Amino acid sequence: INDDHRAALTYIRNKGNQQFQQNTFLTAPFALGFQSNGYELLEEVNTGIFELNSTWSDNFSTQFRASYRDYNRDQTPFGGREFGQFEVCTDATTILPTGPLNPSLTSCNGTRLFFGPDVSRQSNDLNTSNTSIDFTAKLDAGDHAIRFMLGFTSVDTFNLFLQRSLGDTYFDSIADFQARRASRLRYANAVPSLDPNDAAANFGTQNWTIGIQDDWQVTDNLTMTYGLRYDLFNNDVRPPLNPNFTARYGYSNRSTFSGRGVFQPRFGFNWEASDRLNIRGGVGIFAGGTPDVFLSNSFSNTGQLTNALDIQRNTTANGCNVVATNAAQICSDALINVDGRTIDPSVAAFLTTNIASLAAAPTDALVPDLRLARKIKASLQADYEADLGPLGDGWLFGAQFLYDKNIWGYQWTDIRSVPNGTLPDGRTRYAPFGGVATTNRDLLLFNSNKGRAWFATARFAKEFGDLSIDGSYTRSNVKDVAALTSSTAASNYAQNAFSDPNFSAYGRSIYEFTDQWKFGIDYKHAFFGENETRFSLFGEYRSGRPYSATLLDDAGGRGTTFGTVGNLGNMLAYIPTVGDTRVSFDSAASEAAFNTLVDTLGLGKYRGRIVPKNSLTSPDFFKVDVRVSQELPALFGSQLEVFADIENVLNLIDSDWGSLRQVQFPYNAALARVTCLTAATPTGTAGTAATLNQQCAQYRYRAVLAPNEVLQTRVSLYGIRVGVRLKF
Repeated sequence: INDDHRAALTYIRNKGNQQFQQNTFLTAPFALGFQSNGYELLEEVNTGIFELNSTWSDNFSTQFRASYRDYNRDQTPFGGREFGQFEVCTDATTILPTGPLNPSLTSCNGTRLFFGPDVSRQSNDLNTSNTSIDFTAKLDAGDHAIRFMLGFTSVDTFNLFLQRSLGDTYFDSIADFQARRASRLRYANAVPSLDPNDAAANFGTQNWTIGIQDDWQVTDNLTMTYGLRYDLFNNDVRPPLNPNFTARYGYSNRSTFSGRGVFQPRFGFNWEASDRLNIRGGVGIFAGGTPDVFLSNSFSNTGQLTNALDIQRNTTANGCNVVATNAAQICSDALINVDGRTIDPSVAAFLTTNIASLAAAPTDALVPDLRLARKIKASLQADYEADLGPLGDGWLFGAQFLYDKNIWGYQWTDIRSVPNGTLPDGRTRYAPFGGVATTNRDLLLFNSNKGRAWFATARFAKEFGDLSIDGSYTRSNVKDVAALTSSTAASNYAQNAFSDPNFSAYGRSIYEFTDQWKFGIDYKHAFFGENETRFSLFGEYRSGRPYSATLLDDAGGRGTTFGTVGNLGNMLAYIPTVGDTRVSFDSAASEAAFNTLVDTLGLGKYRGRIVPKNSLTSPDFFKVDVRVSQELPALFGSQLEVFADIENVLNLIDSDWGSLRQVQFPYNAALARVTCLTAATPTGTAGTAATLNQQCAQYRYRAVLAPNEVLQTRVSLYGIRVGVRLKF
């Protein structure tokens, strides 16, 4: 505008797509997802930014910034949405429930096959619009530079996420599939309309921010920075009241982040101790951004706008677990002559009109006294330029230590699952709330103050004319209680490791890579004229990803061993001692295989107790990338650069090199399948499987299996990119 006022207007448009395959598991329970079970993720982002920088005097300036961001995401199944998901067990025929080897008609001993749109893609659409206005004023007052910050953000969210709106059908054998005879149908939809769009979360979040900061030049060599920031949140609507939820627990499901705020004081310093030594550090409280992604679950799963059914075949006269005057008809219509394209009207009517079913609809909620997530972070760093005599001057050495600890974090539990006695290894066993059989869950988001991490890094760098080298080593130690791997409450609850079956365990994190080495070599030289030739090499060697040794309660639906729903393959394993009466095996061969596996994995030190979370580690990973470039003269004084990037060059040299192998997400490996027995029974002797209403006197282990460290294809491939850049 003029010398004192400068304006900038920016528009950015971004479109992208990725393809994903679903439900392929190379660790127990094994599964293969066909192409129709995969999907394409389409994303479009439109962003506009206006910025005005003004200098009002020699010591006072301001910045005004306004932005708008529109984000659209669609997840489209490869096979369309004209069909539900089918899950087929590859057992040849169904084995009637007779004991611990086959506890129900919905448990599979073989591999499962999935086709049709997966349950999370059947109704899935997201749009967010974000408007932000920020104002910063800076006043230079001698040795002090004072900044005042004021901000406002408004986010409007439309999130359609309704699992199983087209149906999720399970066949217990190949023979059942051929006969179109299902053993389980899970179905959810908006009620009473049966239009999934009516279940969408549609809400807004507003965030006000105010802050002040002072940069104080204490001496010529010492600068201190200190300040305070406060964030306050509001939500313009609340989820619909679910009186059934309130009646069950004594508080409502309508809690939001409205009225919740967080103070964030911070302090830092920078000390130039000498011409060669610089030391800096800081400490402060930091909160995350707007937590809309977690709040959205409370709007999508109200237990009022939606309902869910879990119809399971059994050996009763009606043929399934439905309780209704026309139960036999519903069981038949849901499970016989299944075609996957339609939900029978009797099933749909049961979903929308059955009072007991509606009262039991699943609900997601926030604990009423929830606090916004925040953590304390601290860092200390030193940089030194050394003269090593014969090795030359200009060696740059650095060391850094980072520490953070949760003050308040987020965790989920299923409050529909309540304590129901004790299991043989001392952990709590669960059963449905009120004794009413259901596989529905009420997932509650609450606070945990567990979780901390530290990172220690040493590094160096040195230039020798045209050649430069650098390297670093980082040691990490990270612990958490919830991995927060997803945006949905169901996944954030289930995809963890559990000691207590209803609360994710505290311990080593899946995000810890204990040791990490990085190095780089760069050589550049103009062999002719001013045209530079450059060769760069970047390498990384790091520890593998941690994973947990678990047990699989494969009863289907609500587990008959641990009593929870949805997390039954993620229970941390109990390692029996020799002759331990808490555990028996289906055969002596299984017991021998289990003991061999325990010794091989180094789990013998945990005999007589539950193994800690993520006590095992996948293999280390080594990767090297190379870049080669050459400048060439071009017309009118311009310059042409030709370059080639080779990612994972070791894999180009040898297909076995540069490969990443690890236990698959959620980074748990089931060492055995487990069932509860009503009485302690010797190994190799058939026992009686216990229901949730019977005491669990002993664990019965079977189907022992070693962890499968699977090749991660995308990361393990080499890639070559060549290009040309024109410089004016």
